[in-house]
Amino acid sequence: SASLIFTDTAANATASTHPILSVTTGASGQPVQPPPVTNPVASAQAAVNSSGGVSGYMSGIGLNLATLYFQYLQYQQSGSTTGFVPNLTQANIPTNDVSGTNVNVLVTSESTTVSQLQSSLQTLGMQVTLTSGNLIGGWLPISQIQNAALTHGLVSAAQATVAKTSTRNMGVVATPQNPSVVVAPINPTQMRAAYGLNLLPDSGAGETIAIVDAFNDPTIITDANAFSSAFGLPQFNATGGPTLTVLNENGTTSLPGNSPAGDDWSVEESLDVEWAHSIAPNANIILYEANSDAGLDLYVAVATAAANPKVSVISNSWGGGEFSGEQSLDSVFTTPSGHQGVTFLAATGDSGAPSGYPAYSPNVVAVGGTTLNITTAGVYQSEAGWSGSAGGVSQFESIPGYQIGKINGTSSTNRTNPDVSMDADPATGVFVVDSTVTGSTTQFLQIGGTSLATPLWAGVVALADQVRANASLSTLDRSE
Repeated sequence: SASLIFTDTAANATASTHPILSVTTGASGQPVQPPPVTNPVASAQAAVNSSGGVSGYMSGIGLNLATLYFQYLQYQQSGSTTGFVPNLTQANIPTNDVSGTNVNVLVTSESTTVSQLQSSLQTLGMQVTLTSGNLIGGWLPISQIQNAALTHGLVSAAQATVAKTSTRNMGVVATPQNPSVVVAPINPTQMRAAYGLNLLPDSGAGETIAIVDAFNDPTIITDANAFSSAFGLPQFNATGGPTLTVLNENGTTSLPGNSPAGDDWSVEESLDVEWAHSIAPNANIILYEANSDAGLDLYVAVATAAANPKVSVISNSWGGGEFSGEQSLDSVFTTPSGHQGVTFLAATGDSGAPSGYPAYSPNVVAVGGTTLNITTAGVYQSEAGWSGSAGGVSQFESIPGYQIGKINGTSSTNRTNPDVSMDADPATGVFVVDSTVTGSTTQFLQIGGTSLATPLWAGVVALADQVRANASLSTLDRSE
């Protein structure tokens, strides 16, 4: 049987908000028909919960999604001639989860029935935008929620809008004044020296780093080159130099809209690009901009990046709370068949324990954060775990083989993270150019967070992959 995972809850939702129920059918095998709807919430509660010893007849659908469905039934019964407009506040569903009269869904199937399931869902009107292993994602008509659930088995709820792991913005800072001891911001030369990367002859040449973020950053190439000029790094897209390519979640050049007012995905994108470039200055970078920060869009972008034959490492500085059924998404974070090895990196978060998804996936390298103290020359002085760095034991993911007996008794049954760490404390953060926010390519922001540590590690992996390529070895993936 298959299970649908509907993206009908906000980021950081917990498993307790996602009931999984069985379906009850009539003697003929047909579903119990819903009564006339007077209150969508009350009707949804009756549909998803037991009543008088009879199980709810909407198979495992969370209250949020069931409410959306009963709003549609109420609209039908009203005889209204105007178009159906869902009440997302009443249903407690984020705006990005609904487009017109369609809702984001993620569906997992048995491996032998993926194509049949996809065909069946498309018959119901689903627009499929993601296929990865046993996972199918796309937009399902709200009117078909009950039919999809009854036809395709259990339904559970997953996070919808996925948060950045808090690019900790300390505001505009002055250019370096060469104090005797650096607290922050740290520049690229100092960072490479602090971690000994300046001792390597490798610079990431020949490797391609993919970065997945949401919305368009209209000034990313200009900002990245201004940053490079300020700190003596190679210019992007110059003859013989590294390239910076910006694509949408499907891998084409029609870019999404800019992030909503007050959101700072542009800062996230500048941070990710500029600091992956700082560690691996000659690596090529492809920035995949998802249409929104809805989980489905970001997972589509990850799958698209992984399918690019040039990509060997993918940086994801975003995530949300864990949820029942998250294991079905793990297949997105796997090296495609016949592809060179791909390392998937995910930030653990910036609010202390617990961490979230996808950082808890056993298929990713979960990146935590430290507080790094150095001299002006970049000489390493000390380093300690940053208090804001998230981590801990997963609620749902089983312990992977590579952690058994190697995590000091933290857990003998479940996945733990982080796996690795690097500088993240905003107080020991870095310079970032983002003219979308500051209005100038000559002003710097001071930024920290595991959103910094993750692209730093992407650069490190690119350096390692170059070394391996020079030795005629394959690029790294999670098993190495």
